Amino acid sequence: MILMALVLAAGWVAIRHLPDEAQAEPVTRDVRPQEVLSVSLDGRELPMAALRDVLETRPGTLVDLAAVKRDRVALEKVLVDRGYLAARVESPRVTFGAGGVVFVTFPIAQGPLFRIRNIAVAGASANESGILTIAGGEVADSERIALTRRAVEARLKVRGKQDAVEAALVLDVAAGLVDIQLTAR
Repeated sequence: MILMALVLAAGWVAIRHLPDEAQAEPVTRDVRPQEVLSVSLDGRELPMAALRDVLETRPGTLVDLAAVKRDRVALEKVLVDRGYLAARVESPRVTFGAGGVVFVTFPIAQGPLFRIRNIAVAGASANESGILTIAGGEVADSERIALTRRAVEARLKVRGKQDAVEAALVLDVAAGLVDIQLTAR
């Protein structure tokens, strides 16, 4: 019985001297005030690699609000060029954390991927404008539209016309379709 009392007393003393909570050593990281710790693109099914390639704002750099504004425009341009003609990149959220670190988030609503409904040429006959290199049903990416515009312009020059060709887009946002009007001037 004396032995049991000694064991209980020793256990009570050991428990009494344990800390209430586990104490972790603070993790320190050399972070400069105003250093960008992360850049987030907040949206669904985004072409992440293409979007990240155009960003000036990157983790490890100092925050530059002018660069963040340029990034917003560049992100929207990438989406529009890829056929998301109604894409919107909202004002970025810049959050300052402990120690002055910065978190940047770009809220993105890319909208529908637009497809071509109709393409027409005005100011030139079908024979003069040649064969169009895009057609209805294709994705309305800006590079293909520009190539088609230049091809019609080149064909008109071969036919003796020095007309410039302009492209105008009419969006049907609800249907995700676009009508393209090429006009020789």
